[in-house]
Amino acid sequence: MEISYGEISFNESLPQDILDDDFVPPITSTPLSSSEQHENGHDDPRKRLRPNQDGVAKILIKSFPADVDENLNKKSKLNESSDMVQISPCPSVLDVSDTSFSKDDDLVQEPNAPSTSVQSVDPAQTLSAVTIMKILVDNPESYVSHKRPLSVHSDACFILNSIEITIESAKADDNGPYCYKGNSKKLVYREEGKDPVSARKDTDEDFFFIHERVRNLYKKVFVPKESVYEICRNYRYSKHNPAFHNTIITVRSVCHESPINFYIVQYRWQGEKPDQFILPRHGNATKPSCASYFKQDKTLLSQIDSYIEQKMSNSEIYSKLTQRDDSSAAMSIRNERVISNRKFCNKKGVNEEQPSNDSLRLAESEAEVLISYVKEKEFVQSVSFTHNHYCTCNFTSQMLTDIERFCVKRKGILSIDTTFELCDGLWLTDTSFPNMSLVKEDGTHPEWPGPSYWSFTKDRETFRRFGSELLTHCPSLRDLQVLGHDLDQAQALGFKDIFPSASHIWCTQHVKNRDREQLRKMHINNEDSSRILADIYGTQNDVLVQNGLADAVDMAEFESKMTNLFGTWQELAPGFHKWFLDNHAHIFRDCLVLEARNRFQITERFYTNSLEAKHRLQKKKLFDTGITKEVVNVSKTLHSWCQEYYREAERAIRGFGKYRLAEGYEQFFRNPSDWNRMGSNGQEDLLKKFFKFLPPAATYAKPTNAGKKGNEATGKNKRRVTLPEPVLFCDRPLPNLPESEEECDDKLELYNPDRQIGKVFNLHMRDDTKNVPKRVKRCTSCQRIFSEQDLVVIKTQGIRQYHCSKSGKGRSSEGNVYLHFLNSCLLAYDSSYVPEKVVVSQATAKRLPKAARISYKAKGIKVPIIDDEINGEEPES
Repeated sequence: MEISYGEISFNESLPQDILDDDFVPPITSTPLSSSEQHENGHDDPRKRLRPNQDGVAKILIKSFPADVDENLNKKSKLNESSDMVQISPCPSVLDVSDTSFSKDDDLVQEPNAPSTSVQSVDPAQTLSAVTIMKILVDNPESYVSHKRPLSVHSDACFILNSIEITIESAKADDNGPYCYKGNSKKLVYREEGKDPVSARKDTDEDFFFIHERVRNLYKKVFVPKESVYEICRNYRYSKHNPAFHNTIITVRSVCHESPINFYIVQYRWQGEKPDQFILPRHGNATKPSCASYFKQDKTLLSQIDSYIEQKMSNSEIYSKLTQRDDSSAAMSIRNERVISNRKFCNKKGVNEEQPSNDSLRLAESEAEVLISYVKEKEFVQSVSFTHNHYCTCNFTSQMLTDIERFCVKRKGILSIDTTFELCDGLWLTDTSFPNMSLVKEDGTHPEWPGPSYWSFTKDRETFRRFGSELLTHCPSLRDLQVLGHDLDQAQALGFKDIFPSASHIWCTQHVKNRDREQLRKMHINNEDSSRILADIYGTQNDVLVQNGLADAVDMAEFESKMTNLFGTWQELAPGFHKWFLDNHAHIFRDCLVLEARNRFQITERFYTNSLEAKHRLQKKKLFDTGITKEVVNVSKTLHSWCQEYYREAERAIRGFGKYRLAEGYEQFFRNPSDWNRMGSNGQEDLLKKFFKFLPPAATYAKPTNAGKKGNEATGKNKRRVTLPEPVLFCDRPLPNLPESEEECDDKLELYNPDRQIGKVFNLHMRDDTKNVPKRVKRCTSCQRIFSEQDLVVIKTQGIRQYHCSKSGKGRSSEGNVYLHFLNSCLLAYDSSYVPEKVVVSQATAKRLPKAARISYKAKGIKVPIIDDEINGEEPES
């Protein structure tokens, strides 16, 4: 049995290590029989390529007609009498199964075709004009690849059809940006039965001629225009990998303006191939989360233009383009901004109103349709019937898995909200939760869609049934930690019956609206109402932020502030202070003060605005698309919207779309090139691991009393307001630091206006490599090498002389110079030298013997006092 691998065919008896991308199989040949030679019309014996009997691989490519030019014959490694053309196999990332040939393909020239010679097409070398003509003009259909090259990082050569894959599409090959290097054009004359030769055009007339050699002379021979072709090579090289070159070769008849349909795309490295192919982000990118830049395919942009002409919204176009197979980065839309940019470029006004497409109502009842829909789709999980109503629970298995990851094993908040008007007479109870595996541009986690529930009522029994449906399908949800509500008591009580251990948090916006409504009922004007709300929830005026009761540290501070606000509120709104304490004080205690937020591990106030905005967007989309308000149709639409979120999660793995991978999930990131090379099975395995993975939580307990005062022995909290105010020490005496007489003299010398400014000679130990580098070998003054007797050297600033190896001239520069600690060298270098200019550092003084320090001080050298002398000890020499 024969195994097809790209453009190479192998037998099963071959070892596995041969099936590598870089393997070049050997080619063997057997001579033709005499009858075959006679049929082909050749007097000289020729050979025909056939597979070996011992399982040796061969390349099954049809032969090209005509002989090869002399230069290519010299480079060929095969026998000159064979009919083989060797083309490098396509990379493994490409599906070129449609370009392979079977073992029955004829490898011998047709009887009426011209003779051929050996030709080995090496993609690492420049293709000659003869080879190009034989590939693109004689018989190109046999070698055409129906898949465009993607992420090709090795030497390769492809023959493509411009009708199937345009040249602009071939340029978008997921290899990043290219730099245009120019092009070259060449005229060739092709005569039947002969090799193509170089042709030229007459400058005066529209005639073409060739040079025909007659003995030692060349004769100008005019040729027909119909047999002259122009070969055009367009050269490009990778912007970030300059050694990687891409050449697109086209052939055009001079009688036609456009080239023929077939063209060659060649990739080759000039020099050694690096270990890694560099694909950075766009040069204008300012955000570190931006993905690598890839050229966009013109086909994708034309599809966007067609959708824009149909007056579709940006979200609808984005949804349609993400539903298809976008394994290549060139055909993948990055985000909705691409659509907005196309609209701006086209300068067309887009009407967001989509004409309604009212579908025919089904003859069956909604209940029967729902039952049939449960059997077909995964989204609608169950349908429950009562004596006059029915309820449906909608979710996918991945939703429950995500809730278990982020809301059970982590402290994610499962938000619950109920909306109306999606279907006639039905309530939709929808949920959402933060997807902690992804982040938005602002660094926050996106809100992810959760299970939903259709019902005719919204009482406690309805929400209890919704919770029991979730618990039945996923028993681990009984350990839900936090549930978010919008002041719906029936909803909170119903879920509390099913999840008794879960904490409940209330939406701040709904609490604020309830306070505003109560002030309106009490007939309080807008000015006084705004002042009271500012006292409760705070306010911001430009950069000035005023905290309110919601920003209290704990309930003790909350009660203290409420006591202070009693008189003010009683004047502005009599009775509101008592109503607020009776109805909303417990909400602030449970979920608004900072102490309560720390329990929920949140820093900001809790809102259900994202879920509310999602409902408004759903109603708008349903109205714009004209979907009838039936449970089945709306459920299908909700399912499609949920799938869009998970498609965005898949795109985030490649660095595309609206979101990026969060911290702890970076191991799942794959650039588009690696993603294409993984294959469908590898991609599915990676996605399964990603949707089940949860990074380990912190193993340490966060401190809860950091920055707070300790409690007294009684264990009761002591408020700051009852403590005495701290005493301010304005006239604090400065510390009395002793100073030696020599230090005082040195400081006084700095204030002397008659002091002389000159060079300072620093004394350092020779083995102190920090101040005297090892490369210092000679004295700058006498040019003698430092010996072992030179234990100390002088370091100062001066002009250094050195020899320039490039120009061969002597040069000088200002920097550190090193001298012998000898009066002869120091006076030769600086005639104004005196011992008083020598300064000994503290580190050098510690290493000097006591006798040396006494001798230096006697000569006037500045030696500091070390700690051992103060303590009366003598340092080791």
